[in-house]
Amino acid sequence: MIYLLSPRRGGPYIQLKLIADKLNEHGYQAKHCCTAFDWLRLHFCKKDTIISVIPFFFVPNKNKFFLNIRGNYHKEKKVTNPLSYLYELNIKYATNLILPSRFLKKELGFKNATAVSYTHLTLPTN
Repeated sequence: MIYLLSPRRGGPYIQLKLIADKLNEHGYQAKHCCTAFDWLRLHFCKKDTIISVIPFFFVPNKNKFFLNIRGNYHKEKKVTNPLSYLYELNIKYATNLILPSRFLKKELGFKNATAVSYTHLTLPTN
């Protein structure tokens, strides 16, 4: 199973819901999650793949955790956004990082991250 975790609204919600729908259409088992309960529950998901826009308190499976970073998280660190302080830990233990552009990849200094800078989604067929 592939779990895609996003906030309850906005661009990441739409994007990850679309990706989950497309994965299901192509025969993969995928579920889009967007509630606080989903986020807490996924902390203990050790076997399945997780793609998340939201950082975790701890990474449940270092071999199957992909962190989707939507912007410069250094600028988001504020007392009013406490989860932003978890990015460093999540980056350290993520299998791979997903970024929306090569510009952000360069700005944050991630050489091995994946920059997805196109809007067309193509998936391999089984």
